[in-house]
Amino acid sequence: MSAAHITICPPSEHPHLHFDKYQTPQRRIDFPVSAHYVGPNAGINGWETKNGLGFDDYSRMQTQERKGRVGHERRLETPAYVLDEKKFRAVVLRYLERKALWCRSERIEGTEVERAQRIAELSKLRAEREMQRLDAWSQEFVALRSATRTEESEKRIRIIQQEINCCDTRIRILREPWVIPALVKAYYLEQLDSVGVASRFGLNSPNVRQILFRLSKLAAQMEAGTDFKERKPRKPIPPRALGTSPRSIAATSIVGAEKSSML
Repeated sequence: MSAAHITICPPSEHPHLHFDKYQTPQRRIDFPVSAHYVGPNAGINGWETKNGLGFDDYSRMQTQERKGRVGHERRLETPAYVLDEKKFRAVVLRYLERKALWCRSERIEGTEVERAQRIAELSKLRAEREMQRLDAWSQEFVALRSATRTEESEKRIRIIQQEINCCDTRIRILREPWVIPALVKAYYLEQLDSVGVASRFGLNSPNVRQILFRLSKLAAQMEAGTDFKERKPRKPIPPRALGTSPRSIAATSIVGAEKSSML
């Protein structure tokens, strides 16, 4: 009887399995139930759980599974501009440029160093204006809090609180622009989530997610060449003679009709 012929095929990628190598290396995955040894005189029989959960607790929980994802991998892939140093500098500079100019139809010309210096100067000026706005919002907030509370004033107080929070975040970014590249690298390359990034840099997790989304959107616009929007020239308004505007003509006709009725 002849021996069976066995062919060992090389490993290949799964057609329906997603894997992002930039998200999984050197990342410790925490399981719902895990324990570590702390010594014979501590814990329960020398073992202690990280979150206090056991298998009995886990059996009564509702669980979800992401199909096609490996472990705790994020929903979106690592953007291409993060992995390319030249594109990364260009995107960050353009983002800070928009923050300093507050306009998509303007652009600072020059080398990267010259643009960075000009952005720093403009950011200081805009931070001063934002501080004036912050003072005005704060004064109105204190005045409303000290006055008699009404439904209208409560709505206004909530709006002012949001404006103060946004203004404070803008001032932080304008004064410390280094936060933007550090934030991106901490999220994508150090495997931190938005909460961890926010606690490291003193921001809110929604602000972190919004900044990352805007950077990815800006990178796509720069790739397509639509990040710069030219301002359309305004049409010149032709001069009018005195009393020839439609409003003045209508007013003159009404006055004339009133006079004729009085006669």
